[in-house]
Amino acid sequence: MKRIAAVLAAPLLSAGASYDLDLFGKLKSATAAARAQLLATQAAYDSVRWVLVSQVATSYFQLRELDAVLDLSQRAAKDREQSLELVKLPGSTTANRPCKINCRPNNRCIK
Repeated sequence: MKRIAAVLAAPLLSAGASYDLDLFGKLKSATAAARAQLLATQAAYDSVRWVLVSQVATSYFQLRELDAVLDLSQRAAKDREQSLELVKLPGSTTANRPCKINCRPNNRCIK
């Protein structure tokens, strides 16, 4: 019988460390630039959120104002309809009054 030897190959492990001397402040300035960009991005995000909240609040109050105007207009229209019905009633004192618009001196209205 032939024996085949199994060869187990262990992965090669290598560790290395590298470093750059920051003689001219290149890494420090890159870190500062990245931090400044992060802060600017966060400020822009906060600004957009505040503008959005402001616009939503403004729109809400405009909607409430328009709802109040609509309600007032509907009540005024209802009151005018009721007034018109009162004027149209037979025997109404306002229906028997002489016309004051386009009247001749003898109180006859022009139709």
